[in-house]
Amino acid sequence: MVTLADGHATGLLSGVRILDVTRLLPGPYATMLLRTLGAEVIKIEDTQQGDYLRALSPAVFDMLNAGNRSVALDLKQEAGRMLFRKLLAKADALIEGFRPGVAARLGIDYPQLHETYPRLVYCSVTGYGQSGPYADWPGHDVNYQGIAGSLPPDTPGAPLRQTPILPVADVAAAYNAALAMVAALFAQARSGHGAYLDISLTDAAASFAMPLHIASVISSGTGFNPTLEWQAVAYGAYQCADGLWLTLGVVEEKFWAAVCRVIGQDDWITEYPTSQARYQARELIETELRRTLATRPRAEWLAAFRAADAPAAPLNAPQEAPNDPQLVARGWLATEGRQTYMGFPAVSPAFPAMQRGRGPLLGEHTEALLREAGARDEELAIAQAKGAIVSHEQ
Repeated sequence: MVTLADGHATGLLSGVRILDVTRLLPGPYATMLLRTLGAEVIKIEDTQQGDYLRALSPAVFDMLNAGNRSVALDLKQEAGRMLFRKLLAKADALIEGFRPGVAARLGIDYPQLHETYPRLVYCSVTGYGQSGPYADWPGHDVNYQGIAGSLPPDTPGAPLRQTPILPVADVAAAYNAALAMVAALFAQARSGHGAYLDISLTDAAASFAMPLHIASVISSGTGFNPTLEWQAVAYGAYQCADGLWLTLGVVEEKFWAAVCRVIGQDDWITEYPTSQARYQARELIETELRRTLATRPRAEWLAAFRAADAPAAPLNAPQEAPNDPQLVARGWLATEGRQTYMGFPAVSPAFPAMQRGRGPLLGEHTEALLREAGARDEELAIAQAKGAIVSHEQ
């Protein structure tokens, strides 16, 4: 880690400049991760409304974009594209989230940029990827998870038991994009050459589902999923006497024995010694487990499970999670008033300080960054007159 003259620390990606031409969650989440490692992120937004998250959820926008700078360009106009290329000349990487074919129509796809900017790392993030029969389909997270096999209903043709709360495909793709870009930037530093990265949200969801769910289903030949079905006993959320909830995570036999001893069911250790046996008796076990846990407050149960080295933890509501002592102690998450901020979700002295504050105003840094990139006053004036740029600078 390097400390600058103004006291700010830079991180492992210090000196890396990334142009972010994405919106909503996957792309901005990926560049947030890279920024928390020290990269500089310049957010390229359209001149009308910018990132849709500005209107949909200002709090999420601020979390993902605090520390970024915003340049508002109309890439449908040549004046906007000309200024965009000036920014590209000083960029190490670009990430875009257009549907396949759009970047090519704008003249900013990888084949058209590679000849002029051979060291550019270019990352495309789309729902289905750049190839395959679904490549042009629109979609959102539930669509991608559905194709990936990570949302199986109870029976074929039945509706989902519950609409997924967490956008697994979006977040998984963000991590895939960030990891792939770090790898490409590492290769760029050694060879001076860039790379093209095709990131699919469906691929990301499938990559989560394959080792954890689908592989075991396929290998069983029956549709029975040994991993998930075994975990369905003493593996979930349970309400305590004070109305608070805790989670149990029994998988290994030693943890089954520990839970049985805490709840006073020592005979279950020998009566149901295997996951298969517990699954066969799951209704009896779960009914008794829920009845027992409802007799004492959560704090008492957690203390007892902790003393027995059993896998139990509090079930936090979303507003409680940022203040959980474990997350607070890790130091990468902070809540101030009604705003939550994130650093990189790991701990290292090489990571820079967590960025706090609002995200950038639409076009807040347009003129400053374009001038830094070599744009002349007359070029900016022409672009401004045509509506090809927006600047909110005071």
